[in-house]
Amino acid sequence: MAINAVIVDSISGISIKSYREIRQAIATSFTEVFGASINLEPSSPDGMFVDLLAYMYTELAQVIQTVGANIDVSTATGTFLDMLASIAGLARNEGETDESLRQRIETATFDGLATPDGMTTYLKENITDGITFKENTKNETVGGIPAHSFVVFVPVTFSTEDIDPSDKDWQAILDDSTRAHTVQNFIAQKIWNCKPAGIQSYGNNSGEARDVSGFLQQVQFSFIQGVSYLVRIDFTVYDEETLPSDYEQVIKNVVCEWAKKEYTSGKDLIPQRISAPIYSNVPGIESITVTVASVDNPRHWTDERVPIDEDKIVSITAENITVTLVS
Repeated sequence: MAINAVIVDSISGISIKSYREIRQAIATSFTEVFGASINLEPSSPDGMFVDLLAYMYTELAQVIQTVGANIDVSTATGTFLDMLASIAGLARNEGETDESLRQRIETATFDGLATPDGMTTYLKENITDGITFKENTKNETVGGIPAHSFVVFVPVTFSTEDIDPSDKDWQAILDDSTRAHTVQNFIAQKIWNCKPAGIQSYGNNSGEARDVSGFLQQVQFSFIQGVSYLVRIDFTVYDEETLPSDYEQVIKNVVCEWAKKEYTSGKDLIPQRISAPIYSNVPGIESITVTVASVDNPRHWTDERVPIDEDKIVSITAENITVTLVS
């Protein structure tokens, strides 16, 4: 019984038949098998069965068409476009639209992992979103990074508890009697997996990675020190929406998760940006005021931009967030 609900060719790509066309094809096949006397009117039992088959084939064809459209850069959107970007060694920037990301993918050189964008994407996916990558392609030291070297900054809070137990590199380290079972060696292995040949790693920490020939290689990187900040969030209620009863914990969770992805080494702290994830994820809020203060200087609260040194990263934890409903 050839239905041909989905047609694939190298010129037009994927095309699908309509429900009417699919039902007619099924009805024709039924007639050929069971004879012309079979009653396939929609009200008959056999006709109802044909209808069900037609609906099933139609839905399946539509799913195949959707998947096909989303493996094409020109039509893919959302998560599908992110997956295509990762193949090109790219990652979506904060707030970047599909159209902007699509243009970057179309102009990418597809050099693989051993590019700044490719390495950053790989390391963020395989270590932590807090990774920052910096490269010096000059012939002299720039910003403390030696010539023709790169440095990977990893939040100092990253630990073995953050590693996926099923990660193959981590399992290999645990099974390796010649390497310590440390987070440093895990980070080193991930960097080695994607580093370009001939470019040296640099940093204030190091670990051992095993190459494809089985030899151990020393890989350098830098742990960046978190600078802890107190965050004070005052807000008013928007009556046309329902504020969660546990709003305090919800807001704290939202801000902490956002901060993990938002802050990288040297990225300044802009207090009012903290309101963005709250508005996006917590209903029932009309206005928000955000002020911050360093844990080391808790008397100096500000709503202005706070400069962060290149070797530091903003750290915001739930216990350092105060949420106040202003009546």
